[in-house]
Amino acid sequence: MTIRKKVILSIGFGLSVGMILHYLHQHQFYLLEQDFIDINPAIKYGVMSFAGTRLSLRIFYPSNTVVYKLYRWGRVVYIGVTHKNRIQTRIEEHKRSGKKFTKFKHGRAMSRRYALRMEYDLIKKYRPKYNIKYNTTH
Repeated sequence: MTIRKKVILSIGFGLSVGMILHYLHQHQFYLLEQDFIDINPAIKYGVMSFAGTRLSLRIFYPSNTVVYKLYRWGRVVYIGVTHKNRIQTRIEEHKRSGKKFTKFKHGRAMSRRYALRMEYDLIKKYRPKYNIKYNTTH
């Protein structure tokens, strides 16, 4: 499924949730006791629609990928992307392959697409020694 279709589907999902909740409110069907609080329904269900859209975006774009950097004496020597549960495994693989580094850091979890774009941009910025694919100096 393309990115555009996923975004359209998630917006539609969010709007559907908002419309269903608005219908239930109009017909005096309350899901929670706090629904009795008199709030402008357009604002209330608009916010719920937005929340539904955000929820569906989280479903379609899971945040399970991290960008990591390997350093040698303060200089970035490698930048990579991996699943958040495989960080230690990747570090061990780099040690076995002969990459020399003194420390590593990783960022917060994000979508795979965003992580790959960030990796590409960071490689262009730092030009690490062991990254050959996007590094223009090799």
